[in-house]
Amino acid sequence: MSRELLDGDDLAALVRKLPAGAIVLAFDVETCAAPGGDARVPDRARIVQIALQAFSGEPLPDVPLDESVVHDADGVAVGYVFASCTYVDPRVKIDAGSQAKHKITDAQVRGAPTVDDLADTLEAWLVVDATEPDPETGEVVRRPVFLCGYNAARYDVPVVLAEMRRAKRDDVASLIAAAPLLDPYLIRQHAESSMSLLGSMQRYGIGDLGGAEHSADADTAGVLAVLAAQAACGHLTQVDDAIKLSTGKAAPPSGAIDPQGKLRWAGDAPPAGGTPTTDNVVINFGTHKGKTLREAGIGMSRWICGKDFGDVVKSTLKQAWGVSARSW
Repeated sequence: MSRELLDGDDLAALVRKLPAGAIVLAFDVETCAAPGGDARVPDRARIVQIALQAFSGEPLPDVPLDESVVHDADGVAVGYVFASCTYVDPRVKIDAGSQAKHKITDAQVRGAPTVDDLADTLEAWLVVDATEPDPETGEVVRRPVFLCGYNAARYDVPVVLAEMRRAKRDDVASLIAAAPLLDPYLIRQHAESSMSLLGSMQRYGIGDLGGAEHSADADTAGVLAVLAAQAACGHLTQVDDAIKLSTGKAAPPSGAIDPQGKLRWAGDAPPAGGTPTTDNVVINFGTHKGKTLREAGIGMSRWICGKDFGDVVKSTLKQAWGVSARSW
């Protein structure tokens, strides 16, 4: 299913839009709700399945070339692709509503990798060194990595960020928050009008998912196929412009804690252990910009938690203030 959806000519068009050596990491998550929670709320969702599909015009790390190469209609190699799909044990019971949607049961996820294992996998894909060091400086160069997910700016990215924080992997959360996002849903919306993933696949002449909607494996293949088709037809014109559709502005600043960069780490790097405190979290907007939470005062954090800020911002503030934030 995954390889059948990909068109070599479309992927060649995508490569031409990307920086040299760039990796597009397409992903999709299926979730369940924490006990008493709502799976549509990122801070309460738990991942039960994740699919990853990496693509690049240059070979991918630790992926055999003969298993990953993609050709265009003339048989010319245009890039390399790697796909994986795995269940994730959420350590909670999967609610009936979620099971009805994605057909994933408790029995299927028990004993599967946990979010801790998932964090290591994501880190490996988000931090990829170039094969050769910089010819002028001799320094190791990181390959550009672009996240790609359908409507991911609204749901999948916040879910993964929340899961990384629950696993105390703020280092990985910071990498995800800082990674530029290519969201085919927003590109499609910007180019014409909003549609579902299946609708966009039909619009770009890719076909359908063979009845496998809401399967992370199929959805991930579909989202990468749509992104490549958008590059081929001209809806994806400049990668930087597409990223701005996801962020509404430039990429988050260095050390950003949340996708919008409302909070950042003091010193622009996660602390050892990655635990937020009132002294290592800095407000990055408004009249208190540049102040730690302690310097800004608890009233500022309480005010933020009562307003329309993202779940990552609010959960970080509550964790930093600890027992003082129980009633927020």
